[in-house]
Formats: sequence, C-alpha cells, structure tokens
Amino acid sequence: MSRQINLLPKPPKKTLLSAPNAVLSLLLCGALLGLQAWSGSRDVDAANLAADNSARELMSQQLLLQALQKKLDDSDNPHNIAAQIAALEPQTRVSKDLLERLKSGELGSLDGYGGQLTEFAGIPQRGVWVTRVTISNAGRALRVEGRSLKKEQILPYAAVLNDAMGKYGIALTNIEIAPMQQTADEDGLVAPVWTFKLY
Repeated sequence: MSRQINLLPKPPKKTLLSAPNAVLSLLLCGALLGLQAWSGSRDVDAANLAADNSARELMSQQLLLQALQKKLDDSDNPHNIAAQIAALEPQTRVSKDLLERLKSGELGSLDGYGGQLTEFAGIPQRGVWVTRVTISNAGRALRVEGRSLKKEQILPYAAVLNDAMGKYGIALTNIEIAPMQQTADEDGLVAPVWTFKLY
C-alpha cells in the first residue's frame, strides 16, 4: 500500500486586516462620504434656487396687488369715473353704428348665404340654365340671369324660384326676357335662345 505525502509547505494565510486592505477600505469610505457631501450640496443649491424663485414670485404678486389697490383707490374718485365713461362713449357709438349696419345688411350677412344657395341649388331647372346668381342686401335680394330654348319655360321656373326663396324674405318682382342676339354667320339655322333676368 502506498501513501502520498505532501512535502510542499502550506501557503501562508492571508490576513484579513492587512495594510493594503485597510487603505482600500479607507479610500472607499472617503469616496462614499464625498459622494454624499456632493449630493447634499446639490440639494442645498436646488432648495436655494427654489427659495429665490418663490421670493421673486412673491415680490411680483405684491407689486401687482399694490397696482390694483392704487387703481381701485383712483376709481373711487367720482370725477375719474365720469372721465372713463366719457372716454368709452365714442367706442360705444362706433359699436352701435356697426351693429345697425350689420342688421340692415349693408355689410353683408353674419350667417353667410349657405341656406339661400342650398335652396337655390335644389330647385329643378327644366328647360332653363342659369348663368349668374347674385345675392345681396344681407341675403334678402336675389338676382338670377340665365337662358332658355323656350320662353314658356321661364315663367314657371320663376314662380317655383319665388316660392322657394320666400322663406328668406326674397321676392322676385321683375322679369326681363329677350331673344339672344345671333351672330351673322348663324343665319337662323339654330334654334332661338332666350335670355332672362329675374330680380
């Protein structure tokens, strides 16, 4: 039976509290303390900045309050109120004039002419074709110009148009019908075309 014997010397055990380990531990602790100090200084700087902003905001609010109080004190003076009313009267007159002009239709319509045009587009146009439509007087006046191959078809169209536009306060009271001028080279070979105006 053979036996093995280890003749090599045992390696020396590393000591836990050696000088390099102690230096390393001290450096690590110092780094942690430095990091905490740096973080704390940043928090202090942020708190100082917030305090400065709050102080500036408070100062601006106080100035605004003082200005409002001064204005309120000035408005208690009855002569000042009369002066303010007198200063506002020209603006009021201009606004009233503008409102009256809008109501009378002098400046057009606030609502536009969508309703009138939609109603106009829905009217059947058998035998006539429209060449021009003009809406004026804030949507209360209509002028229609067109053409037709038969003048007998113009009057029924005008009657239907007048009935449809009555709900907008439009009444077509005048009609003009005339034969369309033919050129010299047409020599009557084409069917006559009638022009009309309704207003």
